[in-house]
Amino acid sequence: MLKRIVIVLLCLSSYAAVAQREIYDDGNYSFKERAYVGLGLSGLNFGRDNYYGRFFSIGGSGQLGYMVTKNFSSGVGLEYNYTTYSDIGAKDHVYGWYPFLRHNFLQKFFVQADYDMVTIKVTVPGYNEKYSYERFFAGLGYYGPAGNRAFMNVLVSYDFLYTNSSPFASPFSIRFYFTTGFSN
Repeated sequence: MLKRIVIVLLCLSSYAAVAQREIYDDGNYSFKERAYVGLGLSGLNFGRDNYYGRFFSIGGSGQLGYMVTKNFSSGVGLEYNYTTYSDIGAKDHVYGWYPFLRHNFLQKFFVQADYDMVTIKVTVPGYNEKYSYERFFAGLGYYGPAGNRAFMNVLVSYDFLYTNSSPFASPFSIRFYFTTGFSN
């Protein structure tokens, strides 16, 4: 089952690497030419911790963006992460969405800010609960070509709403994802 999940996610992420378009501010481009989609694999982790025992985690994310100008874009992202703790029979589902703003500079770098609304559903035998959290990330990223008109993106962000009582292990986030445009 795990092999099937990994293969499907790799196929989805490779699908994203097919058609990014660079626009120019003085050009007259349609919505289809300015829009882009991004896909990523996240949260792949497994092992054993001292509190819950054995665990496995995997997730995915997607983005839909619009290039307002050559260097500025905005959009919305979706994220999902699944974690299971086999020793205690617990499962966590983390899902959410986030609007984002992105500004490209120095040809290959960008700054991005996003406001995440996240829900965590915890399932343990005899216990089900949902918790909602808000996170505000701002960070620095790098993008480079990943095939014909596609880009690989790496983004390192910091959660400015993070507190010590947060269910997340760290205020830092590292994301890897591919972006591609809709038109040829």
